[in-house]
Amino acid sequence: MAKARLRREANLSAFAAVIVVFLSLSSCAKSPVSSSTSKTSASQLSCQAARFSGSVAPKSKISGMTYGGSYSDYVPMPAFPWQGAFESKNVTVGSQRTGVGLDATLFYPAGNSLPCSLPGVVIIPGSMIGVQTQVQWVARDLAGHGYVALSIDPMGEGHSPQISLPPCNSTKSTSSGIPDGFGGNNSVSMSGDLINWPTNTSGAVCDSQSTDVSGLNYLDALESGIDWLTSTSDPELNIVNPSKIAVVGHSLGAIVVSFAQSIDKRIKAVVGLDNLSSTVTGDLGSPRCAGNISTGYITPRVPALGEASEYCSSQQSYPASAKETAALRWKSFGIPSMEVVFAGATHFSFAQDSVKNFGGTEVQFQEFSYYIKAFVDLFLKGDVTAAKLLDATTVLGEPLSSILSSRFSSGILLPSFLPVCSDLLTCNTK
Repeated sequence: MAKARLRREANLSAFAAVIVVFLSLSSCAKSPVSSSTSKTSASQLSCQAARFSGSVAPKSKISGMTYGGSYSDYVPMPAFPWQGAFESKNVTVGSQRTGVGLDATLFYPAGNSLPCSLPGVVIIPGSMIGVQTQVQWVARDLAGHGYVALSIDPMGEGHSPQISLPPCNSTKSTSSGIPDGFGGNNSVSMSGDLINWPTNTSGAVCDSQSTDVSGLNYLDALESGIDWLTSTSDPELNIVNPSKIAVVGHSLGAIVVSFAQSIDKRIKAVVGLDNLSSTVTGDLGSPRCAGNISTGYITPRVPALGEASEYCSSQQSYPASAKETAALRWKSFGIPSMEVVFAGATHFSFAQDSVKNFGGTEVQFQEFSYYIKAFVDLFLKGDVTAAKLLDATTVLGEPLSSILSSRFSSGILLPSFLPVCSDLLTCNTK
């Protein structure tokens, strides 16, 4: 049964002018800021007693700091009834790279009695005009359905201040994983020398880019958010199971989470919103439908979901499988993956922003959330019944033909749960 599709597409000419620049993840790092990991008492660990307090409130600018965009624009977006019952509070997360306080929002299930060992999710936005409030629709829905979710602004974005860093004057490369300061013992080896990490000769933190939109800032926000969410220093956070962590990112954030899963063993599932990436500079599945796909390959390690728009900034003809580029790389490594390409979606459809008057509609957010929740339920909660939702022939009462793109294929590559399907619109996965 057809229904009115309330899709407000971004103006494509405006989009082309401001399309996110996928920067390579080049910069440098220092040792993480130390934090207490002491054990809490039995009473503190009581899940019945663990309770969050506080609420989201406007923050004041810090004197001497530089902020991205129009500071007053970044306000929480309205929730939707289908997102369930949740609560939230504003928190500050210390950057392990610079020590700057990063602005973040914690979302968690509503109620005075929270269960033990809830899975946790860290969510980062896109760059240039991206802020955490644009992707909090993910956090609200997950928190309303049994997750603890943290959305966070990277340094220089939204309410997170920017500090000036000295320029880098030397370069060291690594093929063994992330530099000191990101993940520590959680690091695992990568295949290939993916990134050159510039550092000052003194080893101090530095920046190789003149702009405050740095891929390393986004990686820092993600890793700092995982550190904070899994910390045992705050009894309120002891309801998060550190062995059940997923990460979600949009645009540049999607490239960063794709990369981070290859080096941080704490991450157990990843979701890339336009889109999961096979390289650190994007690929045919990105909104540019381009990238340096001969170098900088990412090593798949954990189950991954890509959600993509139909948009390509170039008007060239692309194969129907273009948006599945990263998912197919995951498949080649024997790692579960899935790609969903949404009909009528643009790059900005994955952002909720009524202040700047662009972004997706409630219908789109509900469709995006349907697949995200089912995917993380399968791989974080171990709910095998969620697999049936991923290959359902109708979604939210609508046939797949009204939801999925006919221009680009969507596929399921979850052989342990479902038959492999390279095009959900044409193959029978039942």
